[in-house]
Amino acid sequence: MTEGKSESRLNLLLASVLALFVFLFLYNFRFVDDNRLTGWQIVFGHIDVVTIAPMLLAAVMLAYVLSEHRSPRPVLLVAASFAVGTLFWREPEALVDAARYFTQAKHLELYGVGYFIREWGHSIVDWTDLPIVPFLYGLAYKVFGESRFVIQAVTTSMFSVTVFTTYLIGRDFWDEETGLTAGVLMMAMPFLYTQVPLMMVDVPSMFFLTLAIYAFQRVLREGGLGATALAALALTGAVLSKYSLWVMLSVFAAIYAMSLQRGGKGAWKAITGRGVVAVLLGLAVPAAFFLYKYDVIVRQMNLLFNYQRPGLHKWTESFESTFLFQVHPFVTAAAIYSVVAAMWKKDLKYLVVFWLVALIIAMGVRRSRYLIPIFPMLALMASYGLQELGEARLRRIIAYLAVTTSVVVSAFAFVPFLKTNAISNLMYAGNYLDTIDGGEVKVYASSQGNVLDASVSVPILDIYTHKKIDYEYERGQTPGDDVIKTSPLRFTWGYVNPEYYRSVGALPPIVAVITPEPHDFKDKNLGDYRLIKTYDTNAGLYRYRPFVSVYAK
Repeated sequence: MTEGKSESRLNLLLASVLALFVFLFLYNFRFVDDNRLTGWQIVFGHIDVVTIAPMLLAAVMLAYVLSEHRSPRPVLLVAASFAVGTLFWREPEALVDAARYFTQAKHLELYGVGYFIREWGHSIVDWTDLPIVPFLYGLAYKVFGESRFVIQAVTTSMFSVTVFTTYLIGRDFWDEETGLTAGVLMMAMPFLYTQVPLMMVDVPSMFFLTLAIYAFQRVLREGGLGATALAALALTGAVLSKYSLWVMLSVFAAIYAMSLQRGGKGAWKAITGRGVVAVLLGLAVPAAFFLYKYDVIVRQMNLLFNYQRPGLHKWTESFESTFLFQVHPFVTAAAIYSVVAAMWKKDLKYLVVFWLVALIIAMGVRRSRYLIPIFPMLALMASYGLQELGEARLRRIIAYLAVTTSVVVSAFAFVPFLKTNAISNLMYAGNYLDTIDGGEVKVYASSQGNVLDASVSVPILDIYTHKKIDYEYERGQTPGDDVIKTSPLRFTWGYVNPEYYRSVGALPPIVAVITPEPHDFKDKNLGDYRLIKTYDTNAGLYRYRPFVSVYAK
């Protein structure tokens, strides 16, 4: 064996050992992770770490085998990311916000596009949402039918396309290897996996922003009708998906500066003209929509500035949590090193990928879910840093170790933990209802006290069942304005379930009762019914506890 090969083998071994050491280090210091959804201190309080130890060893061996081969082709990268994403489809909806997006989408499914556009912000509860993501969910329902798998296929596809787009950005800015490694590192973020199957807007927002960045730099460099149309569509999607992306779109300034530097002095007119056309086309639909919904947008802005912005100072998670526990530390370390490497090289292209990460840190945004749109740029930074390692296989094994161990932690620790939370009872109950004969179910939802308005339990249950729901809510005493105005779930107190849940027919053979305590529902109208199933899973961590009892004649 030559000295070079011996040194290479030693480096690979050291990287593998380091990956296991990193996991043990994070596990022993898990009290630092204050993530409110999948913090290690709460996850491994319910999941035995011994159960995933063999899987971690297998993950290290798999990374070693994968590193023997060249970086995957782009098509394989997309296929692998989608396949891994499907592992998380068994995860329950983890956030009650899903009730809003499902309700908005269902309105479009039932009543059509015109109704959705006309009533969004009026009879369709909007809170501080923007319409494009629930609009797309509703179209998916209308075309493919109302099923949770339809939405999961949509969001997982968006995740996979984002992986591909991240590769394209890295390839266009630097080279093929940097792009492919960045795409791989997009799969080294455990927290991101837990968000992929959810009926939320964060993964679609990441998709639109990343696509807008890629398309805009492309149109400034080359122009062309196709690139301009893609940039305009991506910008439209980004502007209409989430208000927080508006600030992030300032990255266009960095892309413009980079394009001027790459194009030379004589190209500034052409570059500027292409950019102006793409931006004007991309903003045309949002501008028309905002004028049409001016009163709704003003109301939302008031909520954003007077409620959500102050709330961000209370609903926080540390950067240590996000960038060490919820993103693999190999990614973070490589990203930090990339800053030094880029400064040394005076690489202006790097400014584009660094812009969003620096912006979020400067703004002090400390919530993992709000950072999801910048994850592709973090992956690009990390890939850039890894390219400083001279040995190609060492770069590959570090990337693969980050991916395989992240998948193990997310799939075999995070997801089993999420399935122990009380909100998972709605998933279990909905799936069970679909096994019972009959097309309708009567649903009663009892008050959850000051936690939230229990009305939102109904659309979440509806996500999991194909049965028609006839809903009746037992409203308890509403808390005072001082409680509602500062509640992190304030939107639920203004939420009203739509008319499609109302029924004046006879009581159907199946009744589902959602209560804040197990088996505490008593009603003389159910005298002829017998209890056939209960769902009372509860990790005891959250105040929202939707326990479900199913009755049948």
